[in-house]
Amino acid sequence: MNCILASAELVPSESEGEECTSLPGRAELESALDALDKAIPQLQREYGDDFWPAFAGQADVIEDDAGPECE
Repeated sequence: MNCILASAELVPSESEGEECTSLPGRAELESALDALDKAIPQLQREYGDDFWPAFAGQADVIEDDAGPECE
């Protein structure tokens, strides 16, 4: 789970560049999506007019980590 959140830059990474070795379960995916949801105000402040590309980039990381069956 930490790997997903760190990949989306929602939490600090303790192991830079480390690949996720297993696909997350539904609970981990929901947790990552909840963290992204909670990060929206910060993203809006930080990126202003570029909010949507920043949000989409982080959402893409979560989607990529979800695996092919979640596409």
